[in-house]
Amino acid sequence: MQTIAMALRDAAASVKRLIDDASAVLTDHPLRNHPVLGRGRYLRRLSHKGRHRPVMLICETVNICNNDCIICPYSVHSRSKGTMTMDLFEHLLNEYAAIGGGFLSLTPMVGEVFLDRWLGERIARAAACPAIRGLSITTNATHADR
Repeated sequence: MQTIAMALRDAAASVKRLIDDASAVLTDHPLRNHPVLGRGRYLRRLSHKGRHRPVMLICETVNICNNDCIICPYSVHSRSKGTMTMDLFEHLLNEYAAIGGGFLSLTPMVGEVFLDRWLGERIARAAACPAIRGLSITTNATHADR
């Protein structure tokens, strides 16, 4: 009986050391004093291998649109209009996975996501990536019939 008690005490000490080590890694996190996100279980989600990371990545795969909505700056934006290559998208997925992954949004800052000719393939590749925990898209659905 004494041996089991000693083994349990040693196991508890090991777990406490692991928790303390994990907490020590997060002590410099900018959100450590936040009343909700600063709690251990949330703060750990904001880090990967001791480094800060985003919980969500917004990836603009297309910045083309054929609408001129009054709430959108599309008509005045000066970036060249185009679609992200699949090679760059694959690179993005791999890099995001390397820092722990998370949620991925394909919502463009300006533009219409349904005008991305590789949208179906991008969704399939993101779904096949185990590091992607969720995928979202926001659209005005003007081209949903395509």
